[in-house]
Amino acid sequence: MNTGNSIRIFKHFHLLRMPICCIVACLLCVHYSIAQTIIEWDRTFGGDQFEELTKVIQTSDGGYLLGGSTTSGISGDVSQVSQGSADYWIVKTDAAGNKLWDARFGGNFGEILQYVEQTSDGGYIIGGWSASDAVGDKSEANNGPFWTTDYWIVKLDATGNKTWDKTFGADQNEQLWEVHQTSDGGYILGGWSTSNINGDKTNASRGGFDYWVVKTDASGNKLWDRTYGGSSTDMLLTLQQTTDGGYVLGGLSGSGISPEKSEPAIGSLDFWLIKTDATGNISWDRTYGGGGNDQLKSLQQTSDGGYILGGFSDSGAGGDKTGVNRGSLDYWIIKTNASGLKEWDSTFGGAGTEDLNSIYETDKEIFIAGGFSQSGIDSDKSTPLIGNIDYWTVYIDRNGNKLYDQSFGANGTNVLYDFIRTDDNGYLLAGHSDSNISGDKTQNSNGANDQWIIKLACDPLLDLPQDTSICEGTTFTINATDYGRFSC
Repeated sequence: MNTGNSIRIFKHFHLLRMPICCIVACLLCVHYSIAQTIIEWDRTFGGDQFEELTKVIQTSDGGYLLGGSTTSGISGDVSQVSQGSADYWIVKTDAAGNKLWDARFGGNFGEILQYVEQTSDGGYIIGGWSASDAVGDKSEANNGPFWTTDYWIVKLDATGNKTWDKTFGADQNEQLWEVHQTSDGGYILGGWSTSNINGDKTNASRGGFDYWVVKTDASGNKLWDRTYGGSSTDMLLTLQQTTDGGYVLGGLSGSGISPEKSEPAIGSLDFWLIKTDATGNISWDRTYGGGGNDQLKSLQQTSDGGYILGGFSDSGAGGDKTGVNRGSLDYWIIKTNASGLKEWDSTFGGAGTEDLNSIYETDKEIFIAGGFSQSGIDSDKSTPLIGNIDYWTVYIDRNGNKLYDQSFGANGTNVLYDFIRTDDNGYLLAGHSDSNISGDKTQNSNGANDQWIIKLACDPLLDLPQDTSICEGTTFTINATDYGRFSC
């Protein structure tokens, strides 16, 4: 498996062509001991072929919605026939992870689901990209020639039935990476495009790949679109509406100063952050990088109005990167102020490859980063490798220092794409696995690759669980400077 994000992007073109074979003891002293989180339960969902899981949310009823893609026919947990080579696939569970229903959506060729979100009406918006004609669940034809891809969003009701769908694209390739409902009830779509002006695209291409943002109304009708880029490759992989009603866009860039890019390239690929107003006009942009390949994959506006940025890097110390390279790829995290100026950066990794897919801030001023690792105990990784690749989470304080890390895995390849804080103050880790029962996995694989979720029973840094017996385990200490910021 190649763990580079740019390789994963293009892997999906192949997929479109053919099926792819606390206890917390509060002490009146300078520090206190905390137990590691443990697994409450895990669940495996899949059919006889290949499933990916790229996004999970907790739903208003306390259950979960898992979003990804499948190439399986009716088999295992997949209850509907295949539409094309790959289809969108969602699984709804109760609060204990038991499957309630599943639904798939597709056309005659291939669809890759990247994002799901619950909407204000209790339904869902799901989105990714599609190569299909107007057939099956797809009501609008692709804008480009055979095997090019467009943005495809599908609006669902609370039980997973399609309400409407919309396709946005031009004559080349567009890939949608995130879709969010906005404060006005409409939607903001973000990804990348290689097209010039035609179809739904009103701005010319800047380089080979550009950021492309589409704003719609509540019914999915396009209101405006914007293209942002430099003279080379620029791919938007994450975005968020900000508290001022504008947007922050993040991804990777290989461009120097050109069109929308105001700062020079630092390495071969850099983090690139853009802040816009509510109508997509640029307020500022910032480039962050080392001497090598740095790709921004997740961001969040923080409680102080700044931003936390996370991705991977193979750069050594230099440029904006203050930490040395640990191995092949490392987690790289940057904290900025509200104007995008860097406040600190941190590198975490082992001797192998680590790839960060998700980062967010908790309400206790702790940042949590999640992705996957190929390293054993080495450098920042304190737990042994279980399979070929394991889920890996890192807890980080408000100054970028590591508090602790945890790994979860089984005997094969286990790739974490997303994680969320749950209503009971635990966590749900979500990704996919080809492993059978072993390590942390209690159910066998259904096929080549399955969706795999893990529920953690408590949060050792943030909350005392109601049942403290579930959190007994190895203890460690937090520095005195952090005392008092955590719940007991």
